[in-house]
Amino acid sequence: MITVKLFGEGCYIHLLDSSDKTVNTYQKIASSMNIPLNEALLDIGFFLKMNSDIQGIHQLIIDSFGGLLPVYPAYIEISFNQKK
Repeated sequence: MITVKLFGEGCYIHLLDSSDKTVNTYQKIASSMNIPLNEALLDIGFFLKMNSDIQGIHQLIIDSFGGLLPVYPAYIEISFNQKK
């Protein structure tokens, strides 16, 4: 069996659905909070209000990617038959 372990700082990015329907929903929530959309997306209250209209934020994710950042001491450990 091969085991891969990642150690270090990482980053994960989610691409949210940006169809006309969802953008209108985002705009309505931001308007109800009386702040611009770009500020609302950084406010936890935005997502709490969105969950009342949408079942969950995870339904809006259409693509994700991530990985380790190239900073010390990040490393990858690979084991095969208990040998590193």
